[in-house]
Amino acid sequence: MNIAELIHQDTVVLGLQAANKHDVLEELSQRVAGRVGFDPETIFDAIIAHEVFSSTAIGMGVAVPHARFPALRTLIGCFTRLARPVEFGAIDRQPVDLVFLLLGTEPADKLYVNSLVSIAKALRMPTVRDRLRSAIDSRSVREVFLTNEQLMRLPQVSAR
Repeated sequence: MNIAELIHQDTVVLGLQAANKHDVLEELSQRVAGRVGFDPETIFDAIIAHEVFSSTAIGMGVAVPHARFPALRTLIGCFTRLARPVEFGAIDRQPVDLVFLLLGTEPADKLYVNSLVSIAKALRMPTVRDRLRSAIDSRSVREVFLTNEQLMRLPQVSAR
């Protein structure tokens, strides 16, 4: 499985207008709600619970918010590039313009944890960030994640 398989045309938002982190997370919650069949507010509340504990901004203008749900049976992602960066509480104090939301199963399994790590590693690469910042549509965003199959591949986890 590749990171690109986590996002779909309707879960990629380019040029999102948002005044703050709350607005960003609210919009992403709305975007994935239909895909997972959950109320957007439930998704938002779960994401915010993580943000209150610790910011999911990893620096370099990137955030990887995430949440888990017992009723969810698969991973789902949502990617956005903001029209203007917003404050996200990043350790490097840089505002965020690239956000990759990951929703997974509860309890967290190895695939979920390893996927978070893979997404963060990919988004730390300057060439990946640059290409995402210049992507023109959802297909070109997916293409960024498909370009280097070895790097973007999510770890295989055996069912035991």
